[in-house]
Amino acid sequence: MSAGGYVSHRRWGADRGAALVELALVAPVLLLICFATIDFARAIYTSAGLENAARAGAQYCAANISNAYDTAATSAVVAAASPNITYTSSVSGAACYCATDAGVLTSSSCTATCPSAQHMAVMCTVTASGAYTRVIPYPILPATLSITRAATMRVTH
Repeated sequence: MSAGGYVSHRRWGADRGAALVELALVAPVLLLICFATIDFARAIYTSAGLENAARAGAQYCAANISNAYDTAATSAVVAAASPNITYTSSVSGAACYCATDAGVLTSSSCTATCPSAQHMAVMCTVTASGAYTRVIPYPILPATLSITRAATMRVTH
């Protein structure tokens, strides 16, 4: 009984229609959040894979001076580092700089001699780029995003 002495005769089935309307209003928003989360996770996965591939190529390139000039082998290492991602890679090979002990780099020829108080530093840069396509097209964002990651390491002599 209620406070006024009347018995409530509400049936549970009467709320069924209201719940269906609420579900119809909320479901598209929940699906949008779900697919946006999936898209964001896939973009992060692609970005991390490109970063790992570029870093693996730079590590191989920096291992010794002969690897720094072998761009084909470095590209193969980049391709093997993330086989699940489609991308293009670019290996710049060796780039020489005259460096001070403070870390200031001045571009130089690899056959040149550095001035006094400077030493030759050989750097290798590897870039990996890929196109990420979203699961569903959102009206504001572009359908394909270009992701580029690069890694530069000093070559050990």
